[in-house]
Parts: sequence; C-alpha cells; structure tokens
Amino acid sequence: MKKIAFFFSFASLIMIFGSCKSDQTSQSDFDISIRMNNLPQKLNPLVGTPTTESTEINALIFLPLADYDPITYEMSPLLIKELSQGQKINEGPFAGGIKYEYEILPDAVWDDGTQITAEDYMFTIKIAKNPNVDASAWRGILKDISEVTIDENNPKKFTVTIGKYFHLAREVSCTFEILPKHIYDPNGVLDGYDLSLLNDVEKLDEFMKVDSTLAKFAQSFNSKDFTQDIVSGSGPYAIKSWEADQYIVLQKKANYWGNKYKDRTQLLNNPTTITYRGVKDENAALTLLKDGSIDLMNVKDATSFDNLKSIPGFDSLFALKTSPLLRYYYVSLNNRIPELEDKDVRKAIAYLFDVENIIETLENGYAERQIGAIMPNSPFYDSSLKPIPFDPKKAIEILESEGWKDSNGNGIRDKMVNNKLVEMEIDYLASTSPLGQKVGLLFQDNAKQAGVKVVLNIQEGAQLSASMSNHEFESAASAAGLSLAPYDPYQRWHSANSSVGGGNFFGYVNEANDSLIQKIRETEDFDERKKAYFEFQELMYDEQPVVFLYSPVQKFVLSKKYVGLFSVKRPGYYIGAFNLND
Repeated sequence: MKKIAFFFSFASLIMIFGSCKSDQTSQSDFDISIRMNNLPQKLNPLVGTPTTESTEINALIFLPLADYDPITYEMSPLLIKELSQGQKINEGPFAGGIKYEYEILPDAVWDDGTQITAEDYMFTIKIAKNPNVDASAWRGILKDISEVTIDENNPKKFTVTIGKYFHLAREVSCTFEILPKHIYDPNGVLDGYDLSLLNDVEKLDEFMKVDSTLAKFAQSFNSKDFTQDIVSGSGPYAIKSWEADQYIVLQKKANYWGNKYKDRTQLLNNPTTITYRGVKDENAALTLLKDGSIDLMNVKDATSFDNLKSIPGFDSLFALKTSPLLRYYYVSLNNRIPELEDKDVRKAIAYLFDVENIIETLENGYAERQIGAIMPNSPFYDSSLKPIPFDPKKAIEILESEGWKDSNGNGIRDKMVNNKLVEMEIDYLASTSPLGQKVGLLFQDNAKQAGVKVVLNIQEGAQLSASMSNHEFESAASAAGLSLAPYDPYQRWHSANSSVGGGNFFGYVNEANDSLIQKIRETEDFDERKKAYFEFQELMYDEQPVVFLYSPVQKFVLSKKYVGLFSVKRPGYYIGAFNLND
C-alpha cells in the first residue's frame, strides 16, 4: 500500500503537495484550463443537491462570512472583519442558545459595486427557509438560526442567534454562501416575511395555503433565471462564458476588493481566466492534457495515473501530485432485515471484505483503510481501533455461533426466523460506476467461502438513491464526503433520522449511540466531547452498522507551466492561488 501521510494536528500542520510562491500573488496575467468529468447544470449555492463540480465553481463566485482555510485548515474570516467566539444566552426565549456578532468588511462589495450588508445575510437565510425553494441541503442546517438582529447604526453589523447550542453552532452561523438581495430579489418580495414566520413550520404551512407569494418566488428562484442566466456573488471570479456540457469560463474581477486581504487564501485570484472543460472520458482528457488543451486534471483511474510515469518525456512537462481526500467508501447494510439485524452477523460480513486487496487491486495502493465515520485528520479520531482483517474462517465461526447453517445442503447458510427459513442471501446495490461494481464482485467471491450468497444489482444513480432513501435495499456501495469542520454524526447515525427519507437509511437504532451523539453536539468542554467521540467510535466499531472500507487519495496531473496549492480540502487544490512557474 502506498503510504500517504495524513495530518493529525487540528490547527497548525498543513499539507501542500507542490509549492506556492511565498506571497501567493500573481506576477503576470495567465490562463489555466481544468478538466471536469461533468460540468454543473446550475450555479447557485442554495439550489439543488451540491455536487463536487458545482461546489468548486460556486466557491470562486460566492463567499460565506467565513470558511476553513485550505492552507491552515482553520476557520478563517472572509467577508467579515473577524470571527466571533460567541456568547451564551442565559435568559429570555433563547436561553440555552448562543449568539454571534459579525461585521462585514467596509470594502466588501457585490459584482456591481453595491455594498454587502446584513440585509443580504438575512435575505439568504429567508431563501433557504422557504419550503418551496429547492434548498433542502441548507434548510436542514440553517433551521437552527432563530433570529438575526441588524445594528440600527451600522448596516454591516448584526447578531445571529442559534436557539439551542450545539458544537457546530458557529459553523452554521457563518459558513453558507451569501447572495445579493438586490439582484436575486429586485422587487423586495421577501421583505414582507419575518424570519419568525419562516421558522414556525406549522404556522408557515397554514399561511402558504392562502398566500402564494413565497411559492411564486421559489418557482422563479429555482428556475434557470437564477441558476444559469444570473450568477452573481462577491467572490474573486465571475462567469465570462458558459456553454452547457462544454465549458465554463471564469474571469478574475478587475480591482477586486479582496485583493487587499492577501492572507485570506480564498480571496486570491491569480489566474486571469479559469476554463473548466467538460470531458467525460478520462482517456480523451489525458489526450487533451498532452496536447496542451488541459493544464490540470484529477485522474480517477489509478492504473492510468501510474502509467503516465512511464511515458517518455512526460515528467519534463507535467507533475504528478497526490493528496488525501476527506471522503471514504463503505458498504451500507440494512440493519432492518433478518440477515443483518444482528451486530455479530454484520461483523462477520465485515470479515468477508478483503479491503487490503481492494486497495491494491482497484486503487494501486492510493488509499488508506477507514475504520469508522471519523477521518484521521480529526483530533477526535480514535487511532487505537484497528481495521477488521479479511478472515473468512472468523466469519464462518461467527455465523455458525449465531445459528446460520446450511440445513438444506445448497451451499448457502440459512436460519429459521419467525418460523420461516431465511437464507443468507444479500442483494448488493451498485451504481453504473465501475468502482462499486468491482468491489461487489470481490465481495461476492469472498462471501462464497463462508456460505453467503451475494447478488449484484446495478441501478442508475437516481434509482439507487431512491432505493436507499426508501429502505428498499439490503447492502449498497456507498460513499461519504466530509468537511474540515468537527464531524456531526446526528444526520447519518441518530435513530431520529432512521425513517423513510432520513439520513440514517441503514436503520441503525441504538439508545447508547443516540446519547453519545447528543453529548457530542451539546458538550462545550473539549475533553468531554473528545471522550464522547471516542466512545461513539468504539460503539460503532462493535456494532458495525455498515462496513467501512477506505479513504481514497486524490491523484492530479499539472502542467509544469504552473505551480499550485494542493490541499486536503475539497476539491483538493485551490486554483486562485496557482501561479506561473518561473
């Protein structure tokens, strides 16, 4: 296995592959072209389900108040003067909550030069809380914002109240992208709706039965008018041209206000233009790379990446870069079905995955084992837990002890459950992506050794998502993408989210686990929270609600015309900090 070092310091250590000019400022005009597998169809950070591609481009056009820096990995201010540490609320309607005071930079402006104010912040929250806006991803997060109070004497200064403290309260208050009110709501439609109404789900539902204004606004906001035709923010770049499925070209803003803040990495705009080219076929993209039409690309296929090293003269023109990825692969298990409702059986299934072989065979060693839901970069990661090895004999031992035997001699283990003979036959869902299918085939071969039959079931992405959401699956190839923020296990692992449509589609229900999740979210003391995180990981390790596989390593090819900043933060690089290579 190729050993890729993960960083373990939460605040100070950095991981940069390649080098950057010390001042990270551009010395001359230059352009750069980047390959994307799929170009986004919409560019609006609130609308639709975020994709890797849309998130990458949106980050250059729109800005939040603050975000995790791709160099330091610490929370850093962007639109605001400084971060707020928060103040606990001890009395009044929001007692037990916390409030944060922010002030937007005096020179921070929108594309057209209009000042960014607290009204824009308020407006963005109202959009997300409108139930007809296609913003479910943000609506679930911003539901915790109870009140926004704007300073009467300073339109750039305001206070955000989170009604109930939890460990990501500050992130909720400041890490979502802000939209310009005067552009996305030129008629001031949302001015007539208080945040208190939008926070009261039942009252709002009754209100909307007799008032269609919010629904009509949402219909317009969700349309191409505000996801393709109008794309306007406060970031360092703006759209220059866009041809659907072909290319998106971003132009750096002239006299950009953010140029005064060189220490804020995400405000850098060194390249004059950035061209994102949509090229689905990886071999075709590599051809374009070699002829100079593409300067940077992420190579998914490990063999293709390794083969580049053997091309004569390749290393004189291109540099190969790798960086860890805040993402891991796992196999979902439906804990509700008879075959998988017992934790010991699930652990037996885990023993049937030869993860080391999967990493070597499918990733050429560009990966690290994953033992749970917490990434190794986190200060809350429990390194004492060791990966479950491939051990069919151990799996057989467990299955035998749990009463799964081959009573009818057909080679498949079975057991009487509720007076019915149930065979150990597991349906394995995978998308049309080759990786999940290959993992399934290896699992299928290994499982035979223990008398477990695995049946592969290939579904298109939307169909597979529906099957998972509706709990119509037994096992499935899955992936999880994380951020640099402290991990919040609530959405994915708490029993409150185990109903149809919830994030806990595994049906993992455990009272002790729920208590630990609540403690993680509500405990303010760092050491106590760390203890709860460790106990959460230990319990998950024992229960094995899913089979954790590995975290892949990102593989990039960059033209040696450039020197770049590569980071563990998605998408794995920060293009605004790139420079020409002297």
